Amino acid sequence: FRSVGWLARTDLLTRVGDAGPMIYTPEAQCLRHFEFFYSFLPFTNKTEGSLFRQAEQFNMDLKVVHTAKHKSRLINKRGLLCLNTDNDRLVISAIKKGESDDRLIIRLFNPSFQDAHGVLTFDDEILQAEIVNLNEEFQSKLSVKENSITVNVPFKKIVTLGLQFKQSAPIKTNPLSETKIFSSFGAEKEDNLNTSLPAIVTKNDILREQERAEQIKNELLLNQGNTREKVATLTRAELEARLSFALTLKKYIELYEPDEQEKNEKLKSFDSIIRDIGLKLNTARVNKRVSEYL
Repeated sequence: FRSVGWLARTDLLTRVGDAGPMIYTPEAQCLRHFEFFYSFLPFTNKTEGSLFRQAEQFNMDLKVVHTAKHKSRLINKRGLLCLNTDNDRLVISAIKKGESDDRLIIRLFNPSFQDAHGVLTFDDEILQAEIVNLNEEFQSKLSVKENSITVNVPFKKIVTLGLQFKQSAPIKTNPLSETKIFSSFGAEKEDNLNTSLPAIVTKNDILREQERAEQIKNELLLNQGNTREKVATLTRAELEARLSFALTLKKYIELYEPDEQEKNEKLKSFDSIIRDIGLKLNTARVNKRVSEYL
């Protein structure tokens, strides 16, 4: 989340120049109540993989699914796969259906500084196993032994597997059953705020942006005989300030105008103004970059 009320600024201590237009964006501050949960885990150089797994267990909530009564298709105990790896070096980062077929795609990575060896064992019978790239395109075949495959992953590398099973859809969805996934435990409740928050936009914000636009406009008029780069810089800055003023005023009307009909009329009038400034600003930004290279 962001806690900065500007799209970009020219007075940042962390960089020279700007990273974008200096436009006021008050809603980007995410003013609301937040709760954060932290976990601290001591580790050694031999536990890189286990750290990732324990971090996922801490951050990912248990999913609870409610269904209507129907005949079960599952046995009492079943697992999709089991990964055995030396010193917990390998981590599974994705398990998904193939984008263009029914293969099971499994992605692993090795966060350690040593090559890692792992064995993946499945409950279902594997017909074919292969290494694929990130586009799920064939790279090489893998041997299968008793529904297990062996993979070797170099340090700091990613390996993606494509697997085809004898029974590609062992569990079929029952269209007559009602299924509901409950919300995550501990989900953020943004509407349940016990503290009063400051106004998103104030009249002082509008006045500040208006004065900034006028100040840059006057400076631009005084520098018309200056270098091409100076004029291009001020032209762009003046248009950015005008756009910021227009957007700030529009947001204030959107939030605080009580009369709905009058609000809609006022907001509609801003469309052509913002579009006109935006088109001029695009040209000004190009001219600014060109002037820097001439």
